[in-house]
Amino acid sequence: MTVFAQIQLKEHQQKALLSFMNEASKISEVMECYHMTGAFDILLKVCVKDMEEYTAVISNKLSNLPFVGTIQSVFVLTEAKRELGYDIQ
Repeated sequence: MTVFAQIQLKEHQQKALLSFMNEASKISEVMECYHMTGAFDILLKVCVKDMEEYTAVISNKLSNLPFVGTIQSVFVLTEAKRELGYDIQ
């Protein structure tokens, strides 16, 4: 199961951002971590076995990270294309 977790931080200073990204990157279920513009600050790609495991990740890991304000989850239903490399010319 692939989930994109959109995170809004409580604080937006560089220290808060770096602290959150450092700790989020240590979570084994977090596959990718991006600092974003727009309505949320961080986008995490999270891969888990099922909804029960994602609930545990949210409850026991992500929500306990420093400076977390809100978490909005978007669940992947179908994967139409996935590329792991870039065609650079």
